[in-house]
Amino acid sequence: MVSIYELERSKTFYFWLSTLLFLELLSVLAWAYQPLAIIFLFILAIILVLAYRRDRQYLIFLPLAELFWGSMGRSIQYDFFSLRWLVFIITILFFLISHAKNLRNLKIVKNKILGRFFIVYFLLILLFIVLAFINQHSARNIFLDANAYFYFLYLPIWLQYYDAQVLKKIVKILLASSLVIALKTIVTFYLFTQSSFDLVSYYKWIRDTRTGEITRLDNGFVRIFFQSQIYVLVAWAIMFDKAIKNNLTSKNFIYLLLFSAALYISLSRSLWLGLLLVIFILVVLNKNKLKSIKYLLLLGVSSYALVIILFNFPKYHQVNLFNNRSVDTQEAAVATRTILLPIMLDSIKHQPILGYGFGQELTFLSQDPRSKNELNPTGQRTTFSFEWGWLDFMLKGGLLLALFFVYSLFYIIRGTYAIIKLEPKFTAYLAIFLALPLIHVFTPYLNHPLGLGLLVLGLINTKYNV
Repeated sequence: MVSIYELERSKTFYFWLSTLLFLELLSVLAWAYQPLAIIFLFILAIILVLAYRRDRQYLIFLPLAELFWGSMGRSIQYDFFSLRWLVFIITILFFLISHAKNLRNLKIVKNKILGRFFIVYFLLILLFIVLAFINQHSARNIFLDANAYFYFLYLPIWLQYYDAQVLKKIVKILLASSLVIALKTIVTFYLFTQSSFDLVSYYKWIRDTRTGEITRLDNGFVRIFFQSQIYVLVAWAIMFDKAIKNNLTSKNFIYLLLFSAALYISLSRSLWLGLLLVIFILVVLNKNKLKSIKYLLLLGVSSYALVIILFNFPKYHQVNLFNNRSVDTQEAAVATRTILLPIMLDSIKHQPILGYGFGQELTFLSQDPRSKNELNPTGQRTTFSFEWGWLDFMLKGGLLLALFFVYSLFYIIRGTYAIIKLEPKFTAYLAIFLALPLIHVFTPYLNHPLGLGLLVLGLINTKYNV
């Protein structure tokens, strides 16, 4: 089996790194001057078609590069149409046109297991769309809630062009995009804690493109949370597992240091819990536990020192960074989830099997400053988007939808465990897919392309290697 850790000095990694940095520049320009967004999207559409004609494996690589890097997929957007939509539509159309005459010969048709996953999934999605209309949910809400689930359409496309060499290239794309996200996190953190420049435009660019959230805390610390940081966690797991099994080279240490600092700056409890579980699994399943602990201590101290330096130079704030995020339930995010929990549970118990369909709204009193303010002093909020990931499945799709994802994850985890008995270098993948359902409890990912893309890759790789 081909090693997934061969990061030889090839042009591939640097090609993707420079491509993603260039897309960052396009994102800034498109946000600053909207007419440019139309031009950029048109040019990128042509590039996509040309790339797909040259090499069909780009049908895997380009959507994944955008996914790993693009957070909510709106880095380049004109009105409602975004770069993620552009990549999705062109990829699907190109694939269908290319195989219009031989659909019966597709791998998804011949692969009974993944074929069943694909059919059952979309029958469930169709069911909950129909159920939503029966329950008279807003058509707009149904579309906005359900459209993310169609990312699963990439399954037959990626399966068609997947082979033993593809995963190596995907890992390089992952590392390149994670490096961009980590550097962007660290630079943004430094600018907002140290810079005396007016950063209003920078903040609006991050906010309007839905790249992430920038939150200033009372002690001067600034939380920089990008949704795509979940892939920084994935990259961290792969690189750390490599370090344990081989040795921690200076190059890999720099990667892990930057990834660790970015994950700390995110102040995301969900990602932290996922990281702790990943660390536990990697340490337990690897033979050299002493080396694991030594590397963990080195990375912990080094990343903490890096954040301290960024936070306190040249403008001094404080040395102790461990109290940046209180665990007090009165904190807005925790308080809002606490208030929402019994409301969701009460609604779910009335429709536990099928749920209410996509677009189901609930009304509750939010403690989030974006909801509770002078214009809305009570904080009353009505939404179909909820922070409780598994409960979101239960509310919209009942046990049927939740069990589909539980079984999918079980299939991947069981298959990956079987793989690592023969090929231990896949241990990181087992850790990632064990952490994903835990992360989804508090921060929804599996009902979004960021999680669905990972799930699709897991299904394909597991079936391909078992």
